[in-house]
Amino acid sequence: MTTVHGQSLENPTLDLVDIPFEPTVQALGGAGGLSNVGPNAILYNPAFLTSTSDSWIDASYTAWISNTSFQYAGVSWVGRRASFGLTVQRSAVGELQARTQPGPSTGTFSAENLMLTAGIARNLGPIAFGVSISALRQEIFQYRANGVSFSAGAWAPVLDDRLEFGVSIEHMGELDALDQTSTELPYRLRLSNKSHVVSLTINQDRVIDVRSYIDVTQQLIDPDASTVLHTGMEVDFNNQGGFRVGKEWKESQQSFSAGLFVALDRVSLDYAFSPFNSGFGTAHSIGLRVPLTQ
Repeated sequence: MTTVHGQSLENPTLDLVDIPFEPTVQALGGAGGLSNVGPNAILYNPAFLTSTSDSWIDASYTAWISNTSFQYAGVSWVGRRASFGLTVQRSAVGELQARTQPGPSTGTFSAENLMLTAGIARNLGPIAFGVSISALRQEIFQYRANGVSFSAGAWAPVLDDRLEFGVSIEHMGELDALDQTSTELPYRLRLSNKSHVVSLTINQDRVIDVRSYIDVTQQLIDPDASTVLHTGMEVDFNNQGGFRVGKEWKESQQSFSAGLFVALDRVSLDYAFSPFNSGFGTAHSIGLRVPLTQ
């Protein structure tokens, strides 16, 4: 049995389905259920694809400690009867130490995760429903594993979209045996709320919108896993830029997160950072989003 930084390959850490890749979600403390406009929605609540009538392409890059990086790209479009999305995510880390027994390492190597996801969503009256399927590949040391996961969700806006609710189940599936044992993915239940808290009109050309995001997630594979609360707030100045702050209420994780966003003509730019309170440094993310429709 091989270990990596003390982690047995019989039960590998599947951070590919558990760490936000997109700066909006990262800045909001992982409250991704109702904060993704565009293709990234299929990773949290596929039904939220229907929240926009535009088609989008977006991409992001996240840098973390020990040569750890995350890359993401996606595209979404609106069909005659449904909305569709495609995404690709990759995480990579280098300079891992390999050990077959306690003591000095036998060398260093890299690890990589890759996930391709396709989703579809449709409005059925006042409620939207969506599903997605992901193909996963994990490489650690000389070991490789493939797998498939499924996600599904529902989304309902009320009060002229000033209040929104969502529910989803994320990443039900299993990886092939990486070393000796197949690994069931850490699928979870997500309950989401988005509130348009206030809209201040200073004059005809200046509007300030404040929105709050609350997600509650519960890992279903482990009955002893704690419920995690994700909270975030967004302040938008005239749909031209603003800032976000958030927190994931989980031990040994980031203490808080924050980010800035700006809209430049047809291109939106995002930046987020998350300092970790357990000695794991700070994660920085940048992203861009471009509408494909006029």
